[in-house]
Amino acid sequence: MYKIYRNLFTEKECEQFINLIGNRDVQSGKNVYLDIDGTESFDEFELFKAYGHDVTEFDRSKQHDRIIRARNPLVPGMDNKRDSEFYPTLIEFMQPVLDIVQKDWNDKASVENCYGVDFNSYPSTTFLEPHADNTNVFAIVMIKSRNLVGGDLVFWHREKHDLRELISKFIKGKHEPDIRIDDLQTGDLFVCYDQYYYHAIEPVVSGVRQTSIIRWNNYD
Repeated sequence: MYKIYRNLFTEKECEQFINLIGNRDVQSGKNVYLDIDGTESFDEFELFKAYGHDVTEFDRSKQHDRIIRARNPLVPGMDNKRDSEFYPTLIEFMQPVLDIVQKDWNDKASVENCYGVDFNSYPSTTFLEPHADNTNVFAIVMIKSRNLVGGDLVFWHREKHDLRELISKFIKGKHEPDIRIDDLQTGDLFVCYDQYYYHAIEPVVSGVRQTSIIRWNNYD
């Protein structure tokens, strides 16, 4: 329930995307995980403590940098203070992604009901723990992959795994993914039905990994 579309954007176009954002202060990544039934939330510190670790051992700098979170203010529940002024420009750039999602994944996806456009950077040693976006469709555009070692996109089937157990193994470096995507290049697009999987980004050893994330939550 996923697919890779090669060379959707050129390297020049990806550089143009970065230029649209300009120089911005980054925010350290922070995730909120849903319980197995989706009703309760736990931040990463609570999960870290749940597995017997001291919170002082948790280094948030090891998580990815969030450069922009351009939320769509038209969608209920989106925080319109989160870079919403960038949303029209960035979703216009991502029109080729929307065209593919509408054609192949969800014909109700639109500019108006897209959650937003994120841009994340993964410096050396950073990662993103197992989680679910709890959307219908999410798309990842590889904005820049240069001399990348590590930083693989990995997946687990939800019906086969417990999220807390996955996170515990991931933190300890003892995880075994069901699916590994290790060949995304600059300009490639990855699209997935989120409800079937948990996913994570393994630690970046060296090189550059920068991605844009676009999400839709249209089940009707």
